[in-house]
Amino acid sequence: METPRGWFSIRQVADRVGVTTQLIRKWEQRYRLPQPRRLPNGYRVYSESDIKRLVTVRRLTEQGYSVQNAMIAVSLEGASPSETGGEALDTSGQPRHDAPDQLVADLLLATEQGEQERIFSLLQRGYHKLGIEDFSRLVLQPLLESIGVRWSRKMLSEYQEHLISTAILNFLQRVRASLVEEPFGPLVLCSTVPYERHEITLQVLMIRALLLGWRVAYLGASPAPGAIAAAVVQLRPEMVILSITTTFPLDTDPHLIRDLGTVAADNPATVFWMGRPFTLTHAQLDACPQILQTGRMEDVLGALEQHSPYRRQPHEQQA
Repeated sequence: METPRGWFSIRQVADRVGVTTQLIRKWEQRYRLPQPRRLPNGYRVYSESDIKRLVTVRRLTEQGYSVQNAMIAVSLEGASPSETGGEALDTSGQPRHDAPDQLVADLLLATEQGEQERIFSLLQRGYHKLGIEDFSRLVLQPLLESIGVRWSRKMLSEYQEHLISTAILNFLQRVRASLVEEPFGPLVLCSTVPYERHEITLQVLMIRALLLGWRVAYLGASPAPGAIAAAVVQLRPEMVILSITTTFPLDTDPHLIRDLGTVAADNPATVFWMGRPFTLTHAQLDACPQILQTGRMEDVLGALEQHSPYRRQPHEQQA
């Protein structure tokens, strides 16, 4: 049988990937990857993209990944290792182990294998190589998304999830402690909402705020009810950034959003932001119209940059 132009038979795919046709059929049946096209006569044909994904799966398993984790890794948009073969290459064709996608893959593997020191070493290498902006966007964000998917699918143990989360948090706390605060910069108050204990994204935002010339006041994770209101009254910050990553705080206190909206309404001179990755109900949104809400870190960063004391004014740019 002649294979249509641009498509490949299972034998051709097996030869290029370096596995058996039986294994490809097994992966397709168990993991739904690849997903071949069927011709009118019932024969399977595969695309170039299918081949690249299967090559990545094979190389990840050779690096120590389970087949299931390798399949999920290549299916995650923005978090998968390079489809050029699992490793990014430099101009000489040699593997670039400091490429962002390769760092993500290495961090996931170190997490699966429980290598705490290697996790911290990889985080440090990525930070020094990329800088905090690209490091947070190209490494931390896809890494956290991948961890979230693996955790939800029970592919990470509680120990593994705690290991990587604690390593990232400790690393970011060290980075933040090493930065010098602008003594006359505007003040931003950062806090998770009450009953929220996940603070990694907030740590990244605080680092970026310091680099933009803001002073930072931090209430920590899961502040006591009323602590945010008291801090706003005492400190009079220009901006408040609140973080909520799960619905647990809302389940614990059904009036949480309403109460935070009241704090914002009572302090109109302060801009309030709340970052959350899920959608609130219309009733919850109506309860706090004074709080700007987003699921994108870039929106909050844009507001911080817009009011940065380091930002040149129009008359300064013309001069």
